[in-house]
Amino acid sequence: MEVALYQSGCRTPAQKAYKQVQVFDGVSKQVTKVLSWSPPPPGFLKLNVDGAIFPDQHRAGIGIILRDGKGDVVAACSKLEGDVVSPEFIEASALLRGLQFCAQWGVPKLVLEIDFLLLVNALQSQTVFLTDFAFLINDIRRMMRGFLEVQILHVNRMGNVAAHQLARNAWNVEDIVMWWGSCPYFVSQAVWLDRNNVL
Repeated sequence: MEVALYQSGCRTPAQKAYKQVQVFDGVSKQVTKVLSWSPPPPGFLKLNVDGAIFPDQHRAGIGIILRDGKGDVVAACSKLEGDVVSPEFIEASALLRGLQFCAQWGVPKLVLEIDFLLLVNALQSQTVFLTDFAFLINDIRRMMRGFLEVQILHVNRMGNVAAHQLARNAWNVEDIVMWWGSCPYFVSQAVWLDRNNVL
């Protein structure tokens, strides 16, 4: 009896690693990968976010774009962030900022589209991740519970161009720049291509 308890309750490091791979593999199979931008379902808005690191400045940029079912821009944002820890950290920060803005704007239902698969997997998993951005994952999960409904999709980088361009633009921003009901000229082509579903 003691042996059975020991075997079921304690695992070798190799067994633990295998179990984690199984859990991670199961999560990744549930992820819907989108190749290009597509409109959200009726009643939803779609939030795309991205991060960009500027190593020379020791800073990073965040790009946020919120669109409706017709592909029209509801709001867009470029924000400069300091104290960059890692790419994972800035991608998670971008999503957290995007959710904070959407909560302030009173958005009830959201489709989140991000091109960073590790973050998508972390959010869809029940596993506790011991990473340098684990606290951000917890903050994001808390924010997500404040909406009526949230869907998470992993998008190909080509489907996230507008958010990426907004993140790169943060290089030129002192703190934050926002656009309401329109998009800046430098993302207008990406928005048009997304709206017309052109890769």
